[in-house]
Amino acid sequence: AVVSTQSTGSRPPPGEIKWYFEGRDLDLGNDTNLYRVEDMIVDNRGELPVAIRNLVIKQARPSVSGLYVCKTAVLIANQLYSDSENIEIRVVSAVLVSTPVVNLDVPMNTEVNITCYAKGWPKPQ
Repeated sequence: AVVSTQSTGSRPPPGEIKWYFEGRDLDLGNDTNLYRVEDMIVDNRGELPVAIRNLVIKQARPSVSGLYVCKTAVLIANQLYSDSENIEIRVVSAVLVSTPVVNLDVPMNTEVNITCYAKGWPKPQ
């Protein structure tokens, strides 16, 4: 997510960008096996200063599905200006179907019970 802030007069730098997952600050007690929050980059070349901070999800799996929030705030003349963006991530996978047998010889006039397994995310129906 890219978040920019604007001010009048002298141009202060953009505020710090923070990433949250389900309300939890990903910079604090970060699960480094799942996430990496990259250092913030500030570009002052344009009309407005722009700050960029990437969140990298290292391995998408169902446990990382949920609400992510990118927030920034900047203090200008003792007034706090803030903005945020919500990103809902839902990790899905292909549905895999399997049966324990491929070929089955059965006697005529008997009941046959065959089980089919389907797995995936979200749960197959």
